[in-house]
Amino acid sequence: MDALNLHTWREPAKRRKVPQEIAYHIRKQILSGSLPRGSKLPSEQILTSTLCVSRQTLREGLRILEAQGLLLIKSGQNGGAFVAEAQEETACIGLVNFLHNKQLTVAHLTEVRKVVE
Repeated sequence: MDALNLHTWREPAKRRKVPQEIAYHIRKQILSGSLPRGSKLPSEQILTSTLCVSRQTLREGLRILEAQGLLLIKSGQNGGAFVAEAQEETACIGLVNFLHNKQLTVAHLTEVRKVVE
């Protein structure tokens, strides 16, 4: 729980809405390994207080990460937001959506293939 660095969460602001900024900051910590898989984020009460945001804004930010497959949100007594294990299907869907919205050539796809291989 102490691994989540909340002190600089609003830097660097890049014209993102607050929920997107929350998701960006937490995603950055997950991908860097500061928040290991399976770790539990602090409670909503602690996060809303520390980040000075409403519960609704925090939940929207966490839902973004859940949709990206980075968080697992459980309800109930032992619930909370947990760093999820990587899911191949979720990653593939994100990549397909990204590639679909770009004007890519065969050369671009060949470069991506080389990097992946």
